[in-house]
Amino acid sequence: MPGLQTQGSPEQVGHAQWVFTIPKMLRIYFLHHRELLGALSRAAYETVKELMVAAFYSVTVRGFKFQKKAGCVYQGHRALYLGPYASVMDEEGHLFPRGQAIAVCTDTLAKLSREPYAGAFVLLEPGADVPEAYAVACRPGCC
Repeated sequence: MPGLQTQGSPEQVGHAQWVFTIPKMLRIYFLHHRELLGALSRAAYETVKELMVAAFYSVTVRGFKFQKKAGCVYQGHRALYLGPYASVMDEEGHLFPRGQAIAVCTDTLAKLSREPYAGAFVLLEPGADVPEAYAVACRPGCC
């Protein structure tokens, strides 16, 4: 990048500050033509914005804690994992293949009905059939 000067190696910080300067011999033009200064500022902003989008990203991490009750009971409830992965396993070792209704206890049922699991599972009442909209169509070699 022409005109870009750096001194030493940058430290890892949570912010960035970029300083643009105009050579002295060009400042007279911007003094008398302020619209040029506005256009230059916008061009600099768009360039920095493109560089920042290409170079940086953000990650948000959320933690969830579920209190297991002492009286976990199987009452015939089932959970159907919707995907997008072929299967998922929770922290207790329950394996949920996509599209298969798996028997769950009351504690697991409660856990799957709340964040971060809510929306990733269809929870079925005892004796309920899998809704047709969630039935998995077999493909060659899947069964």
